[in-house]
Amino acid sequence: SDRRSAIARKVDHAKDILDGDFAAPPTLEALARRVGLNVRYLTDGFRARHGMTVTRYVAERRLVLAAELLDAGASVGQAAGAVGYSTPH
Repeated sequence: SDRRSAIARKVDHAKDILDGDFAAPPTLEALARRVGLNVRYLTDGFRARHGMTVTRYVAERRLVLAAELLDAGASVGQAAGAVGYSTPH
């Protein structure tokens, strides 16, 4: 339906926003507001389209990039900082 495809487009837009800033992602509420959905439609639609929750998607993106940075010679602290995790002092 048109409504379903409109929701799908908004969910894809949310994924694009997350891909652009997964080191400091917006809250679910802010993300939903930015794409014009309520949180429930965003979370249900995201899980249906991408097979995981928004939170898990962001965590997995962070871990993949951190692993790539470590493989490229970054320190653990550098890799963690680059993907949005703070390291304890």
